[in-house]
Amino acid sequence: MGYSKWDVREQLKAYADERAKTIAYLKTLAPEDWAKMITHNEKGPQSVSDQANQLLGHDLYHIDHLLEYTHEKVAGTW
Repeated sequence: MGYSKWDVREQLKAYADERAKTIAYLKTLAPEDWAKMITHNEKGPQSVSDQANQLLGHDLYHIDHLLEYTHEKVAGTW
């Protein structure tokens, strides 16, 4: 199914629900957990902090596209 057939409200609710779970999990991390390392299969070694920042940047990228789609360009250009 293509994006054009998706219910926007339903998808935004699903997104918000999933991000709430992610935020709740991140809030449980101890300060030392943020420095723990993983090896990303494309980007190599990264900390939990790196991953969280990339998640935020990725979300902002999609939010910007959504705003362009709805013709409501309110986000800055970065």
